[in-house]
Amino acid sequence: MKKMLKAGVLITVVGIVLLILSIMGGGVQSVEYVGWTPRIVKKEMTLKKQTVSEFENVKVNTDNVGVKIIQGNGYHVDYKGRKSLAPKISVEGKTLVIKQKAHSRTGFIFDGVTIKSDRHTSFTNTVTVTVPKDLDQISLTTSGNSDVTLSDLKLNSLALDVLDGDLHLTNTQVANSSKVKLLDGDLYLNRVAFNNGTKMEIFDGDLSLVDTSLNNVQIENHDGDVSFNHLKVAGGSYKGQDSDVNGASLEVTAGYQFNLADGDVSITGAKADGYETTTTDGDNHLFNQSGSHLTQGANSGNILKVTTTDGDLNIR
Repeated sequence: MKKMLKAGVLITVVGIVLLILSIMGGGVQSVEYVGWTPRIVKKEMTLKKQTVSEFENVKVNTDNVGVKIIQGNGYHVDYKGRKSLAPKISVEGKTLVIKQKAHSRTGFIFDGVTIKSDRHTSFTNTVTVTVPKDLDQISLTTSGNSDVTLSDLKLNSLALDVLDGDLHLTNTQVANSSKVKLLDGDLYLNRVAFNNGTKMEIFDGDLSLVDTSLNNVQIENHDGDVSFNHLKVAGGSYKGQDSDVNGASLEVTAGYQFNLADGDVSITGAKADGYETTTTDGDNHLFNQSGSHLTQGANSGNILKVTTTDGDLNIR
């Protein structure tokens, strides 16, 4: 028995040494399973720059390639990432089309040490779309697994429909009614302003808002949590199913409503002229009050109303 144990230890040590030497010598290559078929991952990187004709719409069909939209001089598209994942870029009518060759997204990547899912990874492959500063509207749809980032934009209207991936908006102002829809991904708003009847709908994703202003914006979240810091709201509402709300520094003008079906609410630093909070199955605390239905400054025209049917509620 002892001889077998010693032999096993020796074989293990030899295997580890050979693995280390193989890695140092470049002998271990990443293997990617696409449609459960193994193939060697080519780590060759490429940088492509392409000037395109003007467009108003963007249609994305890529997997594991992030898309970023910024304002600059003229219309052009840059790709940086793995050569094998580089998409084809074209303009059809007024639509910019970013499309990869069709392939299955099922599988994983083995790099000799670890096994990693090929979905929802940190994208190192990125298409950067530059539009002119005088372009005042953008419409974007995705039909693959791609994160989307919009930064440093000033627009009149915006339409975003993301199938599978996170959506990041940074330092962006939208003057008029817009639509944002995510089917499977998180939404991040940082230094963003939406106005005039904008509608947002999120399915199976969280919402994060930082230093953001929402003027008469309607939000629906189906199975996802909300976090915020320094949020200003003027009219509008948030409706959530299986959704917790956790935030700090909420400034309300023209009223606002949170309506939750199954979710906890915790807000610190809330500022409004009046408050109304209701719980049907959970604890309810409004500053120094406790009870199932609470009000403060109920005659004000600027009331923060919060209702949850199954969860605890704490406003302070």
